[in-house]
Amino acid sequence: MLDAIFFDINIHYLIAGFAGGIVHAILVRKAGPWEIIGYIVVGGLAANFFTPQVLRLLNQFPEGLIAFMVGMGGFRICRQADKFFAGTWKPFERTKNE
Repeated sequence: MLDAIFFDINIHYLIAGFAGGIVHAILVRKAGPWEIIGYIVVGGLAANFFTPQVLRLLNQFPEGLIAFMVGMGGFRICRQADKFFAGTWKPFERTKNE
């Protein structure tokens, strides 16, 4: 698997994530063209970066299946991560003592 890693991008996870994003885009009703592109791109990138962490937790499943599943939910995973970090981590906000 090490031969498919290029500049910290795992090609196997990326392709499986793109496939998951395509399936997710097909299942969404009334999605516009930019939304479809977003589902596919975000699914691939989310699979590339989240699959190794998920594999540490779920090492019983094949890597391709985990990457595909992360790719299908990549848009929602990134949206929830954004809500979590945007709500709790505000590095440029003034504190009460300032």
